[in-house]
Amino acid sequence: MLELSIFAAKVSEWHTNYALKESNAVRGHDKQTPYYVHPIGCAYFIMEDNNGISYEKRLELAVAMMGHDLKEDTAIIENGINLETEIKYIFGDSDFAKRCDSLINKCTLEPGLGSMDEYRILLERQEDVQAELWYLKLVDKYFNIFGSKEYFIKKNTLQKYLEFLEFLIYKVKDTEFKDSSFIASAESLIAKYNKLQEIK
Repeated sequence: MLELSIFAAKVSEWHTNYALKESNAVRGHDKQTPYYVHPIGCAYFIMEDNNGISYEKRLELAVAMMGHDLKEDTAIIENGINLETEIKYIFGDSDFAKRCDSLINKCTLEPGLGSMDEYRILLERQEDVQAELWYLKLVDKYFNIFGSKEYFIKKNTLQKYLEFLEFLIYKVKDTEFKDSSFIASAESLIAKYNKLQEIK
């Protein structure tokens, strides 16, 4: 879909030009990979997750994933960029834009949180969390750890992060996204990393 590619180009531009600080412009694991690679990459994988999830729902989730860090990590608002308006302009659907913007807002539990703080808050608020947010957090955290194992080992947070991922899997299994391919992928990754730690 051309509209998704146009939005992806906008997201990469906003993360590059309006990052609040240098660390918001690149990924933490190597300080070189452009940050926008993460949300855009996650979004395109969501579009491939055709396991009981309609095309319309995948598109909504993909757009929300692309935009999920923009309001927190960039100065788009200060520069007059309104995400709901941009999404409406690109996709031509005001209801779709409202739903996407609402999901983006829900992804930011509180500004400036690290993953372990997110884990704590999701545990506290789990009765009020909607299915889409559990799914988006699973995809987000899965790809955070997918290529960054050494980064988490260095910070001595790998085991806690794997625990967080397991919790997200458990929650997603109880939603309409229970057949998502990310569940099996995340479970396999957890098993692999746990085995490597046992060997060490």
